[in-house]
Amino acid sequence: MASMSTSMTARIPSDDLDASLARLDARVKDVNGADNHGNAEGPFGVIDFRASETFPPRETISEQVDPERPDPSFGEVLDDSPVTEGLLSNPNDFLGWADLLALDFDNDVFFSEAPFPSESQKLNSVIANAGSSRPIGDFEYLQVPNDGLVDPTTPSPPGSIDLTSPTIQNLLKYFRDQVIPKFSAIPEGHKSPWKILNTTAAVQTLAEMTYLGGVGVKHASLANLYAVLAISAHVLGRAPEDSFHTADYWQQLSTQASNQAKAHLQISLQQETQGIGKCKYKDQLMMIIAMAAYAILTARQAEARCYMIDAERLLRIRGLAKRNISRKARMLHHVYTWLRIVGESTYVLHDYQTLETLVEKALPQDSRSSKESRSSFGVSRSGHNARLDDFLRLDADQAEDDTDLEEHKDRETGLLDIHLEDTREDSESLYLQIYGVSETWLTLVSQTTRLANIIDTIRFSGVTKSVNIMQSLERRKERLENMVCSFAAKSPRPLKFLESDEQSQRNQIEQSPIGCMIRALNASLVIFFYRRVRNVNPWILQVHVDAVIESLQDFDAALAARNLTGPGTVWPAFIAGCEALTEARRERLKHWMEKGFAISGFAAFKVAQETMMDVWSKRDMAGNKTSPGTSSGKDYRTSVTWMDVLRERSLWLMLG
Repeated sequence: MASMSTSMTARIPSDDLDASLARLDARVKDVNGADNHGNAEGPFGVIDFRASETFPPRETISEQVDPERPDPSFGEVLDDSPVTEGLLSNPNDFLGWADLLALDFDNDVFFSEAPFPSESQKLNSVIANAGSSRPIGDFEYLQVPNDGLVDPTTPSPPGSIDLTSPTIQNLLKYFRDQVIPKFSAIPEGHKSPWKILNTTAAVQTLAEMTYLGGVGVKHASLANLYAVLAISAHVLGRAPEDSFHTADYWQQLSTQASNQAKAHLQISLQQETQGIGKCKYKDQLMMIIAMAAYAILTARQAEARCYMIDAERLLRIRGLAKRNISRKARMLHHVYTWLRIVGESTYVLHDYQTLETLVEKALPQDSRSSKESRSSFGVSRSGHNARLDDFLRLDADQAEDDTDLEEHKDRETGLLDIHLEDTREDSESLYLQIYGVSETWLTLVSQTTRLANIIDTIRFSGVTKSVNIMQSLERRKERLENMVCSFAAKSPRPLKFLESDEQSQRNQIEQSPIGCMIRALNASLVIFFYRRVRNVNPWILQVHVDAVIESLQDFDAALAARNLTGPGTVWPAFIAGCEALTEARRERLKHWMEKGFAISGFAAFKVAQETMMDVWSKRDMAGNKTSPGTSSGKDYRTSVTWMDVLRERSLWLMLG
């Protein structure tokens, strides 16, 4: 700071400020001035648009491109771009694009174990304790070194990402046309938030950075742009046959773009969350969700956990505190809720030994009615005093009958219930339009996860099991069991965007990719409940495993009939696959996951398959002891579960 001040002082003329500005104004008005690039006075400068009216001719790019030759746009400095030539009157006095967008090529190319040097020592604690009912506070988890963005006073090194390159535009197009359909749990061709929001914002930011000079572009917008590019390059790198570059080329670009996105994200959370430089809430939430998607896509579990927790912080500080939430913001809320709840369903790395005191709070014994409990739902849900949700609490002792299940949440409760703790459905829910899945399904996943976490806390912490606690726990189990089973038995409801009468809609949806995947999700929900809450013998679940297998095969057939690629969500295949006991069932689910990974390149398919096969191996070893009355000669009464394997491997399986 001292050297900068000294340098600036030396460049300021000896006379007063008004005189300097007057000379600068006169110089700009001088049309015949010889020095078009010298319009600077001390620390001040003026853009000369005359120099940008005509551009020198560019060399014609050959039609024939060597497949092994790197794209020259990634080996040249941005100063050579016609878009930037003559735009800044004095480049030495201003922050250049090449400086802003330069990247560090020294980072590991792909799947770096410690992309944040400052995070490496906190990885285990972040994974185990992120959330933990802590106050909102600051965005403390997403910290990157100060060298995430280069010093603007140093020249841009070769290898910077050139945003004016056609490659960048092609990556955005590839994201829109190829990546987004693979992101969808049920690819059906209707618009998704990724297309409506993230892609549109990325295109706008690219235009502002290239054609409009980048003036006023927020770090949140840049973070979203680079995150989208990182995702697109990663997926393209898993299918290099779609381009003339090698997989290593795209993987390197993906890593560079993600590092740049992280740096802009950190600055945005530090400088653009409040105050004079505050950016739009929607843009900040968009960038975090995009980076969370990249972390999930590349199996970076520590980073994904950080992004999900900080997304919740942002929601409670800026989002839920708003009096009116726009439709676009609500769409982003829905994306966050989907990622968080599906992610929490397979998160079993809580530090149960420190959670004894949570049990009684999680199972309240007060006499408040269900409606009275819900009337205070919004208390401490937003603002800086809100508490982060670690899915280890059940705030209200809900009614023990099902009379309220047909009711709808009021508008305020629907907006505040970002983790679907209230079993009623929001009449303004957008999950059907976005994912093709009802809010009730996602709610039951959330409810099952919460109840299972409380059961695990009691089991692992050694807390005293009082009569009141056990009775309350059993009531909740029975009520949730009735809800899960009755919901799974229902036929998929018609979607609003499907035409014709209701009966034909039902017939249409049952044979569509949506209907097939809904059947798979419903059957796997039953398996999920009975594994996590009731912990039943896996033989009981085989009929539901068969239902999932059949539904997934129908899903693939429906995709092929509509020329859609898929692959759909891996969640039902994993939940069912870990319970499969015969070779035929296992082989079919294993093949489905292998196919999904080949189509998408998403790490979730690969890691889920490895975990599933580990469960099979351990279960078979544990069950090889002959047990009286079992014709197979195997005893599955004390089976190894996928939760055991994930805890043993300290792994969070991210299936969002």
